Amino acid sequence: MSISADERAMARNGDRALMAQESLTLRPAASKRAIASKILLMLAVCVGMGLAHMSTSSMPLQIGALMDGTHRTAAQAGYFGFAQVAALAFSMIMLAAWVDRVPPWQTAVGGCVLIVLANLGLFKVSSFAPQLVFGIASGCGYGAVFSAAIAAAAATAEPDRVYAIGNGGALLAIVSVMSSVPAVERTRGPLGIFLAIAALALISALLLRSLTRGTRAEQIRLSA
Repeated sequence: MSISADERAMARNGDRALMAQESLTLRPAASKRAIASKILLMLAVCVGMGLAHMSTSSMPLQIGALMDGTHRTAAQAGYFGFAQVAALAFSMIMLAAWVDRVPPWQTAVGGCVLIVLANLGLFKVSSFAPQLVFGIASGCGYGAVFSAAIAAAAATAEPDRVYAIGNGGALLAIVSVMSSVPAVERTRGPLGIFLAIAALALISALLLRSLTRGTRAEQIRLSA
């Protein structure tokens, strides 16, 4: 039985209408997923930058904890602070060449693991040499998290705005954590700050899985 040209045309038009209807049905779901993914990315950038800034923002508290809890001298505490911040800067420089080769979330989670282990060590040990080693290890962890957050922000369509929001969210995260430090010190002693940072890094590792992209910027891009 042959099919006329009109019937074939009607069939094609019916197929097109069905495809258009399916597209309209799937579009809202895809839009919701895109919005959710963007929100999770912004949250991860805020958390990553907040955790990375804990190194410098909490340094006075870390030095005070070492002096009060393990009776470090002012010079030894100064060496500790210098070693941690120098390790942060050095690790960021070294990781710059790998920013587009390793997924940012892997770099960030690896940094969180290093921060957790180093701060648990600082909570337990009382000798200066291990404290210095753990300080350097935690600095490297902070640098890895910071590099991953910046790489993920740079891969977005509006990196400058994402970076600005990330820094604002980071400040909120830092203030929230710092306000909880006195309560931790009352229950865990002068070295409780290190336990609080380890807990923060552990929780952050779960949120940093949304740092899924990383790239090198080939040219300057502005949102405006």
